[in-house]
Amino acid sequence: MENIKVSVIVPVYNVEKFVCRCLDSIINQTYQNLEIIIVDDGSTDNGGAICDQYAAYDNRIIVLHTENQGLSAARNEGMKYATGQYVGFVDSDDYLHTSMYETLVLLAMQYNADIVAGEFKKVYEDDKVKDKPIDIEKSKVIACSGIDMYDKRYNDTDNYFLTVVWNKIYRRDIVENHPFPNGKINEDEFVIHHYCYDADSVVFIKKPLYYYLQRKNSIMGIIKNSYTIKRQHILLAEEDRIFFLEDKVSLKVMKMIINRYVCNVFENYYGVRKWTKDKANMKELYSKIEYIHMYVKARNIKIKYHTGIFLMMPNIYYFMFKFKRKMIYMFGGF
Repeated sequence: MENIKVSVIVPVYNVEKFVCRCLDSIINQTYQNLEIIIVDDGSTDNGGAICDQYAAYDNRIIVLHTENQGLSAARNEGMKYATGQYVGFVDSDDYLHTSMYETLVLLAMQYNADIVAGEFKKVYEDDKVKDKPIDIEKSKVIACSGIDMYDKRYNDTDNYFLTVVWNKIYRRDIVENHPFPNGKINEDEFVIHHYCYDADSVVFIKKPLYYYLQRKNSIMGIIKNSYTIKRQHILLAEEDRIFFLEDKVSLKVMKMIINRYVCNVFENYYGVRKWTKDKANMKELYSKIEYIHMYVKARNIKIKYHTGIFLMMPNIYYFMFKFKRKMIYMFGGF
């Protein structure tokens, strides 16, 4: 098993408070054949220096220091140096179950898989997480093609499996064929459906292997920043997903993907109206809803009903959307 090398790419930017826990969780993996590529994305704190200290201690670590260009560029830069058969990504404020890569590599070998993934667990800054032993034989494992995984795993309350890149390992050429889009946020959402489409075999184990940190921030700041135009890159990614997967997944899954997109457009329209009051942005979002109204005509009469009310009476529909939003996310439809 140890002859399979995994390249682990870790972009780092101003996370000196968290980066040691992240790197410790990687270097102390039970699976040791790792190539750890740290990309210091122009950190202005001590994060870059901390990474250099780890590289002096562990010869599996490569540290690249670059100008700040963002997460996508940092991951793409790291990929230039990756030589492993498989590639994984770790965000530098998150950390891993000690047996994450051992578990994923074992499953990759067992199923000859192109992508292998585990669940993730949300954790908070003061949490003391104790790893639980992973017994593959006693765990729920799903194996199928990447596209079939949409039918098995995609729903509106648990779609992280098919929208994030960091809880998985990938055959390296799959990632090389679809670089992250520079200058975009929500970059995972632009590439993950392409990865899945290229994968003949995807395996998922229903065990939490990746610890996803929820950092403390000003709630008001988060709300206001959520409705900038840059934050709406997720809509572009979802549009790409809809058109790319349109004739590749079941009608049930496509309806859920469209539902998620429609909810995000509504959410952004009303968020912009309340917080940034950017009229040009509101006009653009309104145009997206007009297009949705035409596009889904024969696909989902309920969405057409909601977009129709919005287009006629956006102020009145606001109260309707507030009431229905939880049900839309919970039950996958209008």
